[in-house]
Amino acid sequence: MAKRHTKRKDKPLCEKLMSFLSFPACTLSGVPYIELQGDTSLAITGYESLLLYEDTTVLFRMHDPTNPHFTLLRITGAGLTLSVLREGCLCIHGRIDAVILHPRD
Repeated sequence: MAKRHTKRKDKPLCEKLMSFLSFPACTLSGVPYIELQGDTSLAITGYESLLLYEDTTVLFRMHDPTNPHFTLLRITGAGLTLSVLREGCLCIHGRIDAVILHPRD
């Protein structure tokens, strides 16, 4: 039997990189990505700036080209601490009670 030869499409570099690093594709697209693990850990990428950091509240200005009406993200809880992973990406630990999107003022 003759084997069929098909052209293999190469994945774009972005997809290859995300697959290799095990990151979701949205981490390079400019859309914020939030991952909540239980009620004790939250990872976020794609924020513009940290506006408020307290033991019970963390507030971010978000950059989201797909939804300009929601630009602020508030995390509330107790014993909240930040651990910086890299620029534009960090993790919050503590008891997380709420993750709230606020409309642009």
